[in-house]
Amino acid sequence: PLDKIGATFILSDPALVTTAMYVVYAERRGYLPEVLRMNASHVIYRQWFWDERTFPPENAHKLMVEYIAHRIRYMSRRHHHTNIPGYNPAEAGATPVQEVAFSLACAKAITEECMKVGLDPDDVVPGFYYHAHFGSDFFEEIAKLRAYRRMWARMFKEQFGCKSPDSLRIEMCPQTAGMSLTRQEPLNNIIRNTIATLGLALAGVDQIFTTAYDEALCTPTEEAARIAIRTQQIIYHETNIPNVAD
Repeated sequence: PLDKIGATFILSDPALVTTAMYVVYAERRGYLPEVLRMNASHVIYRQWFWDERTFPPENAHKLMVEYIAHRIRYMSRRHHHTNIPGYNPAEAGATPVQEVAFSLACAKAITEECMKVGLDPDDVVPGFYYHAHFGSDFFEEIAKLRAYRRMWARMFKEQFGCKSPDSLRIEMCPQTAGMSLTRQEPLNNIIRNTIATLGLALAGVDQIFTTAYDEALCTPTEEAARIAIRTQQIIYHETNIPNVAD
């Protein structure tokens, strides 16, 4: 039931094409675009941080703005139209401070381009979500995510005049660091991922992506994917950690 489940497309460059395909598929099953619940990571220069570029900046921004405008106008606002990347620059070697700087600059640039075509920031910004990185420095990474919330709210209130609480609150969907995992003694990566997942719970994030312990060796096996899920479930259901702020 496409109106009751959320679909997340980790896409970047082909986001516009894949979204169009998904909408047509849904329409053929009898669903209107406005009922679809869909997240997309369509920052078209996201791959530059660790791979190769496909669109120059001017073209990338033009396509992203067109995509955002279409999502606001025709599709459900229950899910997010733009992934603000932090994980990618961090995996490519950025420090936590640099990750925050790249991420906020990205959100600022996209919002400025949207305003140039007449979009209201309070319509645009609630559709952002932050794909953050959680590395091996436990307390620094928790502090980074808390500081990010304050910087986000201040930037969009003071620089863009946003008034909606949804604009000033960024939804965080972080991931435990793949770069922290080793191919030697890979079962130890389960411990590394557990510590990072605990840190994300203490940072009060909205969603958690626990990386598979065998990422340094292969595409995740079914066993590794199951252990990643169980790591979250044990912390959530068996420890009472999510019941307090710290």
